[in-house]
Amino acid sequence: MRILLTGQVGLNKSKYLEEIKQKATKKGYKLEFESIGQKMIENYTGKIDDATILNLPKAVLDLLRQTTWKQILNKLTYSTDENYFYVLNTHSVFRWHHGLFPALDLKLIAEFAPDMVLVLIDDILEVKKGLQRRNTDLFQFWELLAWREEEIWFSKFIADSMKEVLSKKVNFFIVPKSQGSEFFLRLITKGRIEPKVYISFPITGAPSEEQYQINLFKEKIMSEFIAFDPYSIKDRELTFTYYTVENEIKEQINPVLEPLANLPLPNKTIWRPYYKDNLSPLTLTKLKFGDVELLGRELLSAIENIDSQIISRDYLLIDQADFVMMYIRMDDRGNPSISAGCQSEMVYAYSGGKKVYVVFAGGERKLSPWVTQFSEVFTNLNDAFNFILSEYKNKKGGTT
Repeated sequence: MRILLTGQVGLNKSKYLEEIKQKATKKGYKLEFESIGQKMIENYTGKIDDATILNLPKAVLDLLRQTTWKQILNKLTYSTDENYFYVLNTHSVFRWHHGLFPALDLKLIAEFAPDMVLVLIDDILEVKKGLQRRNTDLFQFWELLAWREEEIWFSKFIADSMKEVLSKKVNFFIVPKSQGSEFFLRLITKGRIEPKVYISFPITGAPSEEQYQINLFKEKIMSEFIAFDPYSIKDRELTFTYYTVENEIKEQINPVLEPLANLPLPNKTIWRPYYKDNLSPLTLTKLKFGDVELLGRELLSAIENIDSQIISRDYLLIDQADFVMMYIRMDDRGNPSISAGCQSEMVYAYSGGKKVYVVFAGGERKLSPWVTQFSEVFTNLNDAFNFILSEYKNKKGGTT
């Protein structure tokens, strides 16, 4: 099987693939990979490295990339061995001093003829840490978020295009790096025969006992199925952290800003000396997230983008699953407590022809028709689990 793996800079994909290769060998598979960027550095006659390769003129960079692709393609042989996997590691787009530009050529991809296109993603703070380790942390924070989304959508475009060009099934998957190398290996080796499930559950507000049940729910599903966990990307913790300290920030900074807001306007000017709104104090702060420090203005530029990407990405994760398993928690009065996110995911999956299975201890009668009309309800995890095992296990995955 030939796999095209994409993803932005900062993910350290080569090290990740080396770990997967070792695990594949232990399980009786043969996995080989080549990293386009590293091969380009080796092929260039001058002195370049990870931090300087993109400084080359775009025409030189394009020629170097095409030459490298051709070199790799000429060495490739077709294999019918079901236990052999070849991964070509690249980016789909670049962000650099040249601006945004493509890193792939559709003709060369068609020659490679991938069976699967995967895009690796990670928490944006982890991406930033990866860039710092490479000494290439040259991007504004919002650019990293944009780059991740560009990789996703351009990679999906590639997969869809290859289906038409090659007249064969080319599966596309978003792969959260935090779900581990074992998950990646399982996806590429079993992804065509093993059912895939999107797991939906309340992320915030659950008490410790309820959280324990949710974790059991996730672990049990993941033990038997390829399960996509929306909480594997935790970017929203950035905004949660800000909201937690927001009042404290305002109390400290507002007294300094208020006099500036009342300065008289200069005559015949189109700008105000200072304009203050609810988010203005954030622009003067620096926030610390573990080993990473973010200027408040960087976080400010990303807050809305983070939320919109969560919705877009989770819908794509549902698209690449065969069905949805949802856990609805029970409040202190025995009534269902369902989040807006879970409700939206349910309707989206149902509208896309996906089956939705709900686990709610209170039973179907306590649930709104806005839940029961879109799903099949089970009162405990074991019953739901046994049903989906009989319904899906050892059957080929449906739509993906």
